[in-house]
Amino acid sequence: MRWLWIIGGGVAAAAAMFIAWAVADRFRLADRVAGYDRCEAAAGDMTAALTDCPAMLMTRVDAARRADVCEGALHSGDVYTIRASCPAEVKLMVARRDAALSDLYDARAQIADLTNDRNAAIARAEGRAITFTKRIEANDRIIAAAPRTADGGVRCDAECLRRLAGERAGSGR
Repeated sequence: MRWLWIIGGGVAAAAAMFIAWAVADRFRLADRVAGYDRCEAAAGDMTAALTDCPAMLMTRVDAARRADVCEGALHSGDVYTIRASCPAEVKLMVARRDAALSDLYDARAQIADLTNDRNAAIARAEGRAITFTKRIEANDRIIAAAPRTADGGVRCDAECLRRLAGERAGSGR
């Protein structure tokens, strides 16, 4: 019977140790949950320290914060913040985008210059065409006013030739 008392005492001691361990574990887990709650609260604030967070969560929260800062810089166009907070892949994409925009602006400027040159060439050509047309009309009037021969042909004397050459009538040499 003595051994029942020993087994009973051992079971009671084991039960007491289990209860003590369970209570201690509950407080340990409660502290861990409270730490996670503090970590969650700190993660939502960009300036809060992440001292209560485990290393794995600190790394992820820090990366998320940098991503938020980078995204804000991309939306605002803040080049310094982009260079300071964004990863190399984003910087490369921003550089490629800026180069493409520069090429686009350069192409638009070239198109504008070519359009201006074309318009100036058209204006010069129209001016030459108008001058040529006026000269032909003036020559036609001079020939129409020239004396005619018996067979109806035009007989252009020296005065007529001077006028066709563009000299004023009566300015013989």
